Amino acid sequence: MGFCILVMIPVFLTAYPAPAIPDAVVGILRFKSDSFSGDALAALQSAMLNAARKDKLFKTPRLDSGGFTYDYEMNSTVSPRNCAHYTAICSRLQCNHLLMGRVYTQNKNIFIEAKIFSSSEKKIICAFSEPVSPGTVTKLGDAVVKKVSLYLDGKLPVVTGVEISRGDSSEKVSLSWQCSTANNTFLIFRSCFENGPYLKIGETVSTSFVDTTAEAGLKYWYRATPLINGISGIPAIGYGYRKPLNPKSLTVDEMLDVRCKPWPDPATPEESAREKIHLQLFEKYYESYIMSTFIVMVGKIYINSGSLLAYRDFNYRNYTWEPGKRTMYFMKPGVVTVKFFSRRFFRFVRDMYLMDIPFDELLPRVVGNGILFCVRSGEKEVREPDGKIRYLPNMEAVGMSTEYIRDYEKWKGNTIVFATSDEELYRRIQEAQIRGY
Repeated sequence: MGFCILVMIPVFLTAYPAPAIPDAVVGILRFKSDSFSGDALAALQSAMLNAARKDKLFKTPRLDSGGFTYDYEMNSTVSPRNCAHYTAICSRLQCNHLLMGRVYTQNKNIFIEAKIFSSSEKKIICAFSEPVSPGTVTKLGDAVVKKVSLYLDGKLPVVTGVEISRGDSSEKVSLSWQCSTANNTFLIFRSCFENGPYLKIGETVSTSFVDTTAEAGLKYWYRATPLINGISGIPAIGYGYRKPLNPKSLTVDEMLDVRCKPWPDPATPEESAREKIHLQLFEKYYESYIMSTFIVMVGKIYINSGSLLAYRDFNYRNYTWEPGKRTMYFMKPGVVTVKFFSRRFFRFVRDMYLMDIPFDELLPRVVGNGILFCVRSGEKEVREPDGKIRYLPNMEAVGMSTEYIRDYEKWKGNTIVFATSDEELYRRIQEAQIRGY
């Protein structure tokens, strides 16, 4: 294996298999940079070449090797045009691999990124990068030479198959991975952003790690970096999160003990007239006293067991609906979203229209006085103002109770219940009942 060095390099990014390539001859192209001065690039190149001359795997570079121009691709794929150009360069240099890269700035830090192109496979077979610290050019050159040699010898540890839990537990995020070599130490880093900055959160000699310090519901990117003799291998990156906790549900007592208010008299003749029209609609949908009692009795069982969660105080303005699908989405921004599929609810809305009752006149009362009985149905990604991603609980309502006067003392017989029209939710409730709730 030999190297025809044509100018300089970097250290880590994408995980690839690490087979030994004993016949590899690598031409190193001049790196691109918008972060380094010409003197800094020359210094790094010099450090690389000095380190390479001490390694029998490297050959003396050709004098004209740095003069080849090329387009650097930011992605891991290579366009047909650049693939042909890279292959032609390999032919002229009598090598079968090219090492190319760039020096760039990210989050006010400087990094070197390198990619290895194989003329036989017609693709990038490895990409890696490394932060550049002041006064570390010589050490960086030594590390890069060792890293390239180890990779082409199949000895550089490469992390693959990283698996990270996504909402499986509210207590932890679990990570596991494979590595191409044995007896490694792994450094675990975490960031709220895919491109960093990353902070070290742990170290392990096993191929698994448990993060118990992650904030519940917040999306984190993790990087598992292997070490061998003080040299970092090629890491793998993925994301995961702790399951966000459910917002606190109302208890049965919190729903029933407050129902002690008398029916207030209308303040004006106009208000009395509106109330009369509204109640004509409400009375069409009221449950009977007996049915209300039965619903409360069954609801207590499910709420006390935790099978159902109860929420109220949804703002009428924080909703969206799909009338064609008979579905509404109630939202408490930053807390929870509740999906409610109910044909009966939309029949009520239709009757409002037929009775010439303005939606803005009555729906705020219907929603504001309502209680949604919910089951959890996953999470939803929400981007916060600072760019972080948070997962919020998604709920589906199995029913909604509402009344014209909130917490009316004679609520039995003066309550409307809108049930879900989702047969799958009915099945889930029935399964809970079979389990003994």
